This record gives sequence, structure tokens and C-alpha cells, in this order.
Amino acid sequence: MRVLGISGSQAAKAYGGYAWWRLTDALDFLQSYDHENTGEMHRSFHDLVTAPWWGYGARDPSLRHQLWRRLLNGSRGGMYFSYASLLRPDLTFTETAAEGRVHVNEFKSGLAQLLANCDERVADLYVHYSQPSIHGAFITGGEALFDSNRVGWLKAIEDLGLQIRFVSSAQIENGDLLADMPKAVLLPYSVAISDDEARAFTAYVAAGGTLIADARCGLMDEHCRLREIGALDGLFGVARAAVDPRGKRLDGTVRFRQAWGGCDPTAITFDTLSGDTTLATTEGAALGAIGDTPVLIVRNTGTGKSLLLNLFQDHYTRRRGLGVENRTDIRQSVMGGLTYLAKYLYAYQDRSNVDQTRLGLACYNAGPVAVKRSGGVPDNGVTPKYVNKVCDLFVKLHRDGMP
Repeated sequence: MRVLGISGSQAAKAYGGYAWWRLTDALDFLQSYDHENTGEMHRSFHDLVTAPWWGYGARDPSLRHQLWRRLLNGSRGGMYFSYASLLRPDLTFTETAAEGRVHVNEFKSGLAQLLANCDERVADLYVHYSQPSIHGAFITGGEALFDSNRVGWLKAIEDLGLQIRFVSSAQIENGDLLADMPKAVLLPYSVAISDDEARAFTAYVAAGGTLIADARCGLMDEHCRLREIGALDGLFGVARAAVDPRGKRLDGTVRFRQAWGGCDPTAITFDTLSGDTTLATTEGAALGAIGDTPVLIVRNTGTGKSLLLNLFQDHYTRRRGLGVENRTDIRQSVMGGLTYLAKYLYAYQDRSNVDQTRLGLACYNAGPVAVKRSGGVPDNGVTPKYVNKVCDLFVKLHRDGMP
């Protein structure tokens, strides 16, 4: 009997080709990384042993949270990255190793063993895992939005105390939604949907399911070929002036105008960016709008419901971490921005003052992934101008007497 596994695996991306539904079907074990919701994907797909990597200078309390979270996501071990982070020259443990050792001993205790052997409870909602959508977002310039939107959704769901399970395109086409009838199914930036998936979603709703999508849903087929009409536009009761996966998002205030059943959002307003600005309702009812663009479009079909938010969740995680509940509040926005910038300046504290400043500003503008990928300030035509402008302004203010 052969046992097959891999080590150092990466997130589900267009670059790298990590299609986790297919990979987990072929593998028996993983010495993996579990960033960008990969741990949840491993838990959701097939039956395999996972032992994610840890170490890398991480410290409590985030280290303890990381390790326990992995246990609760079904991991059965961990791989320690030891280079320059296990022992000091005097052979004493580093801080990471010393703190991690405590938690490893915790995992050998009765409580951790009890949790590890519990049956996983039924998920509160299924989340669409679509490798074609990952590719579709990438080729239309939406990779960063796709990643931050999915992370934002899962963090918001977790904050509500709910459990998710990813469901793959192959499982949906195979009829798993009708067989399982989950309480709800979420389509996060599911830009590429096959005809078979569209039929399965429609059947699920007609049978009493609740289907929730954010925006740019079903604009491509499973080969990332642009459709003339969105695959689920009829189900959601909408029409589009144009099928455009690169469409510009509207910046404005969301206001809700009516209730729907037991849901009454009319007292809620918030500032954000829209989804599709060319959208109009046909048989769906829009509970609100951002400018003239409809949001939270609802429709009853059979005994089920379909909801098209026409909003993404890409800002949720950052706002949550920075404590910004209302971005029009000047104090909240300024303090949130300073906190966000300080995080990246701290990350480069071992560099020269000039490099620390430029790289920190680049992360603030383009994101840490883009900076890491480019090995410096990304040459994207925007970030270098931004970094230079801020640095020039700082030099000018300093010359003018700013302390």
C-alpha cells in the first residue's frame, strides 16, 4: 500500500494551480500551510491527515490561537520549522519553541484528545469552492478582491458563531446540494459557473434551500468564457445592461428601504463599494440601494429563497481589525489608517529607515502580498507614485520644521 503526501503546499490560486478538491482526493496526508482559508478547505474535502507548519517566530497569544484553531479544523499534528527558531546558541529554547511546547503538551491532554475524536457537527452553511472562479477573477484583474472577499465572508460567518463547509463544483454537479439540503449556500465571487451547477442551484432553491451570492455571479462558464447572460440572473430576478466582470464599483452609502419577511434592515446604513453597477431588477425585489444601484435583491422560488447582495465583503476583515465601524467618522478612519500603516512599518523594523518607510507605505497601498511577490515596491504604475509622493511630503514637512 502506497501513502502519498506533499509538504509546503500553498493557497488555492490561479498561480501555482493548487486545486484543493482534486488534490485532497489524490493525497493521504499534508504537511501544509493553511493560510487564506486553506485549512477549512482541507477539513471540508475528503479524508486525509493534515499537519500544518508552525514556528517562524510566532508568539503567544496568536501562536496559541493558531494551533488550537488548527486542532478544531481537524488537523492531527504539526510540523515545526526549526531553522534559526528552535534553539539558541546556548541550546535553550527560543520564545516560539518554549511557548509552542506548552501547547503541544496541551494537545496530549484529555480535553484536546476528546475534541480531536469528536464527530464534526453539521455545517450551518455551505460555501462554494470554484477553481474556475479563482481563474476567472485572476484573468479579469480581480484576484486581490477575490481573496479578501472570501476571507471577509468566512471571518464574518465565524464572528456569528456559525460553521461552514466548502462544497466543490464537482460535488454540486453530482447532486450533493439536494442530497444534503444545507440551510444555506453561499457563492462568494462565484464568477464562473457551469450550466450543470446553475441547474443544481436552481433545483436546490426550488426544493426549499436558501442561496446567497455577493456580486459578479455566473458571468462566465466553467472554462472562463464570458456569457451573454449571467448563469443565475433568472434565479435572482435581475438583468444586466452589460456582462462585465471588470465593472467599476460605485463608492457610496447603502440605504435600505423595505423589509422582507422577518428581515428588516431599514435602520441600517453604511459606506462601502458596490458590486455590479449595470444591474437592474426584473422579478427580484431590491431592499436597498447604493445610489441608483440595487442591493440585497431577494426572490422566492418554489419553497426556497435566493438573495443577491450586490456587495462584496472585501473590507470586513480590515475594518474589523482596525476598529473602524464608520469610515465617515474622521477619528476612527485616521486611527484605523495609522494602525494599519504601523503594522507594516513594524514588519520591516530590521531594515534601514528609508527601506522601512518605503516598504511599509507600499504594503499600505498595494497590500503585503504584492510587495512580497515583487520583492519591493510593486512596479504597477500606482504604488511607486504613491510612495514617492508621501516620502516627498514627509521630507518637505520635516524641512519646514515638523518635529
